[in-house]
Amino acid sequence: MCQNKSRGLGGAMSMTEFPLNTYSLKPFLHKVLLPLVYPLLLHFGILLLGCPGVGKTPFVIILAMALGRYHVRQSGDEGLKAGWRRAKSLDNFHHRAPHVQEALFLDDPSRSKVSIADLKSFLAANEDGTVESRYNDTRLIKNQLRAYASNDLKEDLEPEQRAGTTLLAGRFLLLLDELFAGEKEKDVCAVLKRSIIFVFTEHALYLRLPSVDKEAIVHRICVDDIHKDLLAEKDKPQNAKYKSGTLETGLMFDTELQQEQSLLDTAMNKMAEYEKMEEYVHFVNGKVQDHLFRSQDIRVLASSQTSEDEAPVALGAAPVPPIGTKCAGRRPCTQPVAFVSRHQSLAQKTSKS
Repeated sequence: MCQNKSRGLGGAMSMTEFPLNTYSLKPFLHKVLLPLVYPLLLHFGILLLGCPGVGKTPFVIILAMALGRYHVRQSGDEGLKAGWRRAKSLDNFHHRAPHVQEALFLDDPSRSKVSIADLKSFLAANEDGTVESRYNDTRLIKNQLRAYASNDLKEDLEPEQRAGTTLLAGRFLLLLDELFAGEKEKDVCAVLKRSIIFVFTEHALYLRLPSVDKEAIVHRICVDDIHKDLLAEKDKPQNAKYKSGTLETGLMFDTELQQEQSLLDTAMNKMAEYEKMEEYVHFVNGKVQDHLFRSQDIRVLASSQTSEDEAPVALGAAPVPPIGTKCAGRRPCTQPVAFVSRHQSLAQKTSKS
């Protein structure tokens, strides 16, 4: 055992093969969300919380392999392989030197054994760092994908909300109460500004992008029912075989890998257009809300017998604008003006009708 540790053979194994890719996920993810989020993975960690069985683990591995392939191409070293290491404890990562193309995946750990200081360091993907381990610290390398997945979620605190594209920030933080139980507010805020947070509940997927603002927008996503299942049907057979020990890829796998890397190149170039990361995050928030608003299921109710002369009422046609889309006092707007105007114009049309 000691000999294995001295040779770097202990701890979490390095995995370099997986039968799924970005296009194995549902359309909203590979068409809308991931082209916007992939560049953020160079700077921020991922926190995934909530219901088991929605596909959090394959989702993280898909992201890890996609970003790993990008790093390999950027390095020009054909001998490198994209991969990931997965463990339930930070201590299992210290046996090997870190590599930028190899993601670290902390899967369903005991939160009590991960200090808030280590969690902050683990999620700060835009810098080298360390986290405490039993014998010597685990080293972290800049731009390496780092993910933390857990089922620690206060599901009974989810609000009963049938429509809308956002969730109040205060309600969102209540969902994280179990994860951050007993921690100081400043430490919680430090985690929030370092991480992309996906929260899966029975009714929706809630997404919060990194921000120092506690009132930052929280996206409420129900498109494609991705809060119930992240994977598309076409590659589920390959995923099932992988779980049983058989690696088999789909017919379009190689073609999709090329499309995936082209998607990443375009996404990275788009982020490079922004001087500050906050500006790019602001852009992403606007694009996500724009798509969610347009994809809402608008239902029209027929006139009742007592109001035959009145026009039908469209439910969801003019939802409450998301957090940050209105100016309050000296606080600047946090959403594009064009996005606000669409809400206002649609509301005006509805009132006239």
